[in-house]
Amino acid sequence: MVIWIDPLDGTKGFTEGHLNHITSMIGVSIEGRPRIGIIHKLFYKQALRQGRTYFGTPECGIFIEDKFPGQMKRF
Repeated sequence: MVIWIDPLDGTKGFTEGHLNHITSMIGVSIEGRPRIGIIHKLFYKQALRQGRTYFGTPECGIFIEDKFPGQMKRF
């Protein structure tokens, strides 16, 4: 099992104030095959202080969940 964690992807952009491209990412693979991936955009809708989380698995597809209103969407 391999776990990748990037707590602040887009560090250079963050230091320059470009918050709309900042993400936190987690990935898990088992025996060299991807099992789950999670990406969280901390500032998806900055004016609303809203984040957005994307997560998925090869078997179930991709899901998106917004901080507000809490409605999960499947793609």
